[in-house]
Amino acid sequence: MSRARNLFLVAGAVIAGCFLPGMAMAAQDSDRGEQWEFYIPINYYGSQSFDREGGTTLDINGDIGWGFGFGYNLNDHLNLGFEFTWTDTSYDAFINSELDPDFTVGGTLEANTGQFVAQYNFTNKTVTPFVTAGIGWTYVDSNIPNAPPQSGCWWDPWYGYICTSWQPTATDTGFSYSVSAGLRFEVTDTFYFEGAYKVAWIDFDSADTMDFDGYRFDIGWRF
Repeated sequence: MSRARNLFLVAGAVIAGCFLPGMAMAAQDSDRGEQWEFYIPINYYGSQSFDREGGTTLDINGDIGWGFGFGYNLNDHLNLGFEFTWTDTSYDAFINSELDPDFTVGGTLEANTGQFVAQYNFTNKTVTPFVTAGIGWTYVDSNIPNAPPQSGCWWDPWYGYICTSWQPTATDTGFSYSVSAGLRFEVTDTFYFEGAYKVAWIDFDSADTMDFDGYRFDIGWRF
């Protein structure tokens, strides 16, 4: 899915959220202002294909990711916070090689993202449409070995002399940012959940900007 289409879908979700007055008016007034929140985000991103430098292509399968986050409601409309999410998903990489033009590798890609997030709730009701924006960094481990195995030893006061080995793998870190739009439901004074459509981007030095789109469901608590 192209980036332009992603932005169009997000904009459409925001506009649709603004035209939900019946549901918002039927809801009660919220008292979330000046309260903290802790939440567990569940993200689903669909399959995507990307072109890397040198003619290599990367096909990433869709999967579910998890995480945790916290924020503070400055008032009934604006929330500022931080979240950390991670996902493990399978992939196939088609590497452009002079020795083997059809060389293919597959494995599991690990992505960890930390972002500062800001959420704007359109109404002060317990049911309200919202938009969220995030900015931070994403660390990706391809789990593809890129150096010989290494070993190290140390002294542990409980178990004595310990030696272990590990395999360096290809990793990368990129600037990441995201936007989402959805609907928030405050079930009780302390419990709420949110559903949203989300688009995320990751900028790597060795590849074009990678963009993902999918859905998000948050389970949260206020205190």
